[in-house]
Amino acid sequence: MRRFRWEEVALVVGLVALAGLALVVMRAGQEDAPLLRCENQEFLSDSLPAEPSSPSDVDIDTGREIHQWANTRDGYEAFWNEGGEAHIGVAEDRDGWQTAVEKEFPAVAVHVIEVPYTAAELEAVRDRAVGLIHAAIDDGTWGSFARETIEPMPEVSLSFSAPAHFGMAFIHVDVLSPERLELLDEFRGEPICFGQLRDEE
Repeated sequence: MRRFRWEEVALVVGLVALAGLALVVMRAGQEDAPLLRCENQEFLSDSLPAEPSSPSDVDIDTGREIHQWANTRDGYEAFWNEGGEAHIGVAEDRDGWQTAVEKEFPAVAVHVIEVPYTAAELEAVRDRAVGLIHAAIDDGTWGSFARETIEPMPEVSLSFSAPAHFGMAFIHVDVLSPERLELLDEFRGEPICFGQLRDEE
């Protein structure tokens, strides 16, 4: 049976201690992060500008063509048109995408931006939040307001989406009371924001 030297044991103990410290720091950072509100969010293109391939504006038909082209390529995450310029959100290889789109659409302005989270990642955190809300409704901890619904009707009091071009998921409920904000506190530091559809009564 092999006997470990004290140097090897010390190295293992040190690595375990460092891993534990990193976990504590990560959790502390998440606890210090604010619970994001949807009213304050912007397009990724507002905070991560990129050089367009051309100064020409993108019309609706051309934007549709760019969207269809991008949607067939690996790594595509989002498309949006803002200020007459098309934007493509990708998971990786921004430079390769930018070269390809300039070759395919040389006469129009197109930005390629690497999104911080994929659509699948945003959908996962969104689904966790929706699940928590519905569980709180069922057990009575969500409050005394009308039961939320996800039906696509004007009177909805729970709506949600996961737009990759914002870099976060969105949840809107009828009212964000202090009690509800406390229930949602576990999402601090995660790529999701919360908003309300009407003022608390």
